[in-house]
Amino acid sequence: MKQYYKEVIDDEEKLKNTRLLFRDYKKMRSREKKLQEQEFETAQKSNELHAEDQPFGFITQNVNGFGNSETDRAHWFQAFGERDQHGRQDVAVIQETHEEKIEVGKFTSLYANRWGFRTGQQ
Repeated sequence: MKQYYKEVIDDEEKLKNTRLLFRDYKKMRSREKKLQEQEFETAQKSNELHAEDQPFGFITQNVNGFGNSETDRAHWFQAFGERDQHGRQDVAVIQETHEEKIEVGKFTSLYANRWGFRTGQQ
């Protein structure tokens, strides 16, 4: 008959088994969490994008930072050519409300000449 019935386990033994099961489960979850964190960090370092990701570059420049010298202006325009890990910037925003009409045409042409864009009636 003994082969058909399990032995009766006292309360202390049940508690010990429960603790062991909980400890093992906790270790397993901890290992899984560490593995997930490592995979995430590796993915962040690899620069590989998910197929659904659509990143774009964005730059904003204030004309007030344009500078008074040719060196300052060249540096200001250079910001438009900077590349990040995804390539050249896709969106450029130029902020200013206090430019002379003569300067607008001049600097529009300067920008177009640098980057090969056609602007205005030229």
